[in-house]
Amino acid sequence: MQDLVILEGLQDPKTIVLWLGTFEDSLVDDPISDTMLQGICSIFVCSISVDYLNLQHRHFLDLFTNTFRCLAKLQKLDLTHTSLTELPANLVGMNMLKELNHFEHLCNINYSDFAYLTHLYITGNSKLLDLGLGCFKSLSKLVHLDLRRSQIESLDCCNKQFHGLSSLQHLNLSFNAKLLFHDIAFPESATLRILDLTSTHISTDTPQGPFRNLHLLQMLNLSYSKVGPHMHPFLQGLGSLAILALNGNDFEHGILNDHLFPQTPSLEVLTLSSSKLSAIPS
Repeated sequence: MQDLVILEGLQDPKTIVLWLGTFEDSLVDDPISDTMLQGICSIFVCSISVDYLNLQHRHFLDLFTNTFRCLAKLQKLDLTHTSLTELPANLVGMNMLKELNHFEHLCNINYSDFAYLTHLYITGNSKLLDLGLGCFKSLSKLVHLDLRRSQIESLDCCNKQFHGLSSLQHLNLSFNAKLLFHDIAFPESATLRILDLTSTHISTDTPQGPFRNLHLLQMLNLSYSKVGPHMHPFLQGLGSLAILALNGNDFEHGILNDHLFPQTPSLEVLTLSSSKLSAIPS
């Protein structure tokens, strides 16, 4: 209960960040229980206003629907690498949350409890992350989704999985396993500005181009994605693209096809390091 003793010294001030988490190499034996969080809540209600609560690398004994009831103004919650595998449905007091760091299972969160969520980070999973079907359908305000390093593999990505993400602007799917795109990959996310697929093996079976509806996309990172010889479809429709990274891709005969870039008239920055190119057409 040391956390409570420390918190009692925070009476009166407005506390923007409250860090109760620890680090991977730290030895913290005390688990966080519902009772402890209720005690913290009694202090919050009286005197402390918290915008950001960090509980990373902590072990939880139990959570209930009213565990976070006192955190009505909480905007960011970090549960990275905790023992939690799911959150209780119908959580009370979390409706103002804008940023959430979690989780090993996408569909183990009732996203309808987080009506104002704009940023979601689910990264570094030790097991393959199942994208599920329609798990994000209630997150119409989400603008930033980070799913990097989660061992994601999908042979039908990502129409049904990202259903409902109509405001998405930044999507990070880098350092995952393999993604196959059929037809339009993100039909409901035409607002995307940044798409990062670094070090994720991607392919498509549609000649029309899986990103052809992303007319607002400004930055695309396809480095080390094994897309080099089959690059043409991935640039179709990207009239606003300004930054393109193709580092670490092998191109046919070591030559960059000069028919690629009429599709990207706004292109300003092109990176091609470690691509084993022998010639670039003038």
